[in-house]
Parts: sequence; structure tokens; C-alpha cells
Amino acid sequence: MWVAKAGMIPFFIVHYGMFTTVHGVFVLTLFGGMHERGFPGPTEFLHAVQGAGIWPAALALAASHGVSFAFNYIGAGEYRTAELAKLMTRPYGRVMVLHVVILGGGVLVQALGSPVFALALLVVLKTGLDLVAHAREHAAASAGGPTPSYPRTTDPAG
Repeated sequence: MWVAKAGMIPFFIVHYGMFTTVHGVFVLTLFGGMHERGFPGPTEFLHAVQGAGIWPAALALAASHGVSFAFNYIGAGEYRTAELAKLMTRPYGRVMVLHVVILGGGVLVQALGSPVFALALLVVLKTGLDLVAHAREHAAASAGGPTPSYPRTTDPAG
């Protein structure tokens, strides 16, 4: 079984990486910058995050995912019962949300001439999705049922 898992790792990295890269290009094109400065690399991305003053939020986001991975997936032993097919499909629901937001955001940017409304749409949908996922996860945990097929973002005891 570990051979199948090992083979899926590079496939997932390439496949999901293509989605995130294309989404990044769309976002950079819609919200400005790419046509002015060219395609950014990691250094330019880090400078942009720092320059925009959002590095504390970016750091907190990365830390929360790292803590969740360490405590839930490794510490609580979720890896023992994790099913490869479910792990592979978890992020794609959010890809669909991103598709809708980017397309809707693009329409708003074109119609209103400002990226602010598209950004607000992204924040509202992302927050709403996270709240629904959080509520479902805790409802399933309190009922003794299986954990839904998306990553846990909080302490299971909380």
C-alpha cells in the first residue's frame, strides 16, 4: 500500500500545483502587478506579502496548518485510518470555490473597475466555507460519527 501512496505524492503535487499556479496567475492578473512586473518568483512573493503588511496573517495561516498537521494527523494518529482516495480529493472542493470566486471576481472587477469587491467576495466565501466545515466537523465528532473528508483545523477536544 505504501507504494501506491508514494506514487500518488508526485502526481498530487503536479496536478494540484497546476491548479494553484493557474489560480495565482488569474489573481495576479485581476488584482494587478503581473502585467507590470512579470511573473513573480518566491522572493517577489515574500516581498509582496511583507510590503502589503500581511505577513502576520500569512505566518499565522502557515502555523495553524502546521500545528493541525502535527497534532491531528500525526499526534492523534489520523494517518493510521486516512484513506488515500479521500486525502487526494479533500482540497478540490476548495478549488471549485476558487473557480467561482475568480470568475465572479473577474466580472466584478470589469464591471466596477475595482478589485476591492472581488477581494471582499473571496474573503466572505472563504470564511463561510471554513465556518461550515468547522460546524460539520464538530457535529460529526460530537455524534460519534466519522470525521468529514476535509482537514481538521481545530483541536478535536475543543
